[in-house]
Amino acid sequence: ALWGNGYKTYAHLADIAALDLLKGMITEDSTKSGISKEYYDKVKEAYLTPVCLKKIDIGGGLIHGNAEDFKKDTSQKILLSHNALPLTDMQKEIGDNTSFGAVDVLISSQQDYSKRFIYQYLRTYFPDVPQYEINMLLNCPVTSFNPGAILVRKGEKNKYVFILLSGLMEFINHDMGINNKLTVGSMAGELSGLMDNEVSGTYRAVSYVKVLQVPCNIYVEFLKRNNIFDDFKNNIGERYYLQNTWLFGERVSCPQKSKLAQAMKMENYTAGEVLPTDENDGLFLLYEGEIAILSKNKIIEYLKPGGFFGEESIINNSATFFNAHVEKPSKVYRIPEYLIKDIPIVQWKLLEAFKRRKGAVDL
Repeated sequence: ALWGNGYKTYAHLADIAALDLLKGMITEDSTKSGISKEYYDKVKEAYLTPVCLKKIDIGGGLIHGNAEDFKKDTSQKILLSHNALPLTDMQKEIGDNTSFGAVDVLISSQQDYSKRFIYQYLRTYFPDVPQYEINMLLNCPVTSFNPGAILVRKGEKNKYVFILLSGLMEFINHDMGINNKLTVGSMAGELSGLMDNEVSGTYRAVSYVKVLQVPCNIYVEFLKRNNIFDDFKNNIGERYYLQNTWLFGERVSCPQKSKLAQAMKMENYTAGEVLPTDENDGLFLLYEGEIAILSKNKIIEYLKPGGFFGEESIINNSATFFNAHVEKPSKVYRIPEYLIKDIPIVQWKLLEAFKRRKGAVDL
């Protein structure tokens, strides 16, 4: 991009092959698998193209570069990344490393794109609210927090609802074993702010974050003025429950949680009953009670509150491996399958759970 006294350039060399590996593939025989010396030289020249900022995935091998390949790179700044080990002294002579969330600015922006994003987000969350009402929330200040900073502390009554514009937060409740990562669009302190209750966990910045800081009284008044406060209040128990589960508490946006809360239905089961396993029965989340997961009359695990059953029918469109037997009177939320398929991270966790349970059967 053209700026200042010339062009500002950035290169990210992701999933590149180390030069020693490429060199070992050189062959002069065109009938054999490999590459020519001319092609190798062309790749090496491309690797060393000087730019203002070059980020390199290192580690060596087929899908990572070697930092040593860039000894003679004349780029203004080289950033070495994608490596879990500390940099060696030789690597430190070649490039920088940095902490998660750090920012290099090539061209500083004079436009506030975060407000544009949050407007689109709020329109999705409140589709029937007039634009001028949305603008009232947008008039709230944008605040920044450094990594490790606490936005809302467990046990306190928060004065603000924080809407995440950039970066990564986490929600922690040590007593319940919860540490869920929250991505852009998530809210910190919304449920406790609505009910004027103490916060059930701590919201903490994992990286450098920017948030829209909305006073709780403004947020509550906004909901009341637009006749949606009662709707939010009525399903707040479901949303609080989802937030405190391993399956739905992480990287699931507030609009998605709201849709889930509106659609999920509570069902009661007595001891001795078996949960349905027909196709399209949806996903079952245990609210209270005790349920055993069985396969071929072998108990695989006992569900605790927050545990789930039904992943097999969602992943495989069939239920042949597992049954869920109610051990004690239980209350269970049922969530429609179509909502699950709109949330990739939940599908991924369901796949993990299915493989883990199936592995227990094969032992």
